Amino acid sequence: MNRTHFPLALAFVALLALPCLAQSEGYARVEIDRLEPATMTAQQALAGVSPAALTPLNISSERPSTAAVVLGAANTAGLYGSYFTTDLFLLNPMYGETARINIFAMAPGVDNLATAPPSGSITLGSRSFTVLKNVMAQVGATGGAALLIGIDSAKSTSLARFTAWAYTSTPGPNGGRYGVNIQAIGTSYQDSLFDGWCVGANVGSGTRANIGVFNYSTTGSLSVTAYVYNSGGGSPVASIPITVPRASFVQLPLGNYVSSLTDGVVWFRYATGSYSSYMVVNDNITNDANFQLSTGW
Repeated sequence: MNRTHFPLALAFVALLALPCLAQSEGYARVEIDRLEPATMTAQQALAGVSPAALTPLNISSERPSTAAVVLGAANTAGLYGSYFTTDLFLLNPMYGETARINIFAMAPGVDNLATAPPSGSITLGSRSFTVLKNVMAQVGATGGAALLIGIDSAKSTSLARFTAWAYTSTPGPNGGRYGVNIQAIGTSYQDSLFDGWCVGANVGSGTRANIGVFNYSTTGSLSVTAYVYNSGGGSPVASIPITVPRASFVQLPLGNYVSSLTDGVVWFRYATGSYSSYMVVNDNITNDANFQLSTGW
């Protein structure tokens, strides 16, 4: 290459790099005054996290996806003076893509497809994010819930994706807040072959624990058994049969089944379908929580 053409070549390379430089720029926060009505159904959103949605399985468990579930959402009073609410954090990391994101508050112990759950939607443009404070109140829901989040493909660009997190917290007894961060699940679950485990279950005068199971099926209920073991090993101190309606979850207090438990293990097994399970242990003084999504094989 001669000297005359060399500067032109450099300029050409610089022009090629411009799109890359544009994509490296930052993210814009979207301020949401109120959620808009949902533009899709819960059943359509749930199809995005069904076992058949992605191959190989679990490919979107912690990556941007078109659908996800947030376990442990709340807008409700609890024990020992607590009042839990959930803030939802949504990010569209995709350059040049627009995502219409729908949010459904799936109630516990009921068929959330037979009766439409409280819902709302927002639009996030290219590389933008938002924080929805007390998202349960924004969709008009109270109590506990699992948040089902899905992209309406008909109102989004072809490669639209999102990532979600939640913060469920309660005011502290002496000010501030105590809470736990929860990662949204893209398609991470257990089934009849892959069991789930949680470690560190505690029940006593200073702590309380709940376990929960979410059923991904749009066609039928799920059965699974939770076996509870104390830290000393041996036989289970409790076996808890759990039945969950389709498109729903069930949360149970371990204190209803064991009077005392120290750093125990919960083993979810013998399921009749695909599910996600979890445990949350709360301090009875501060109401601070340890949320643990169960791990599988």
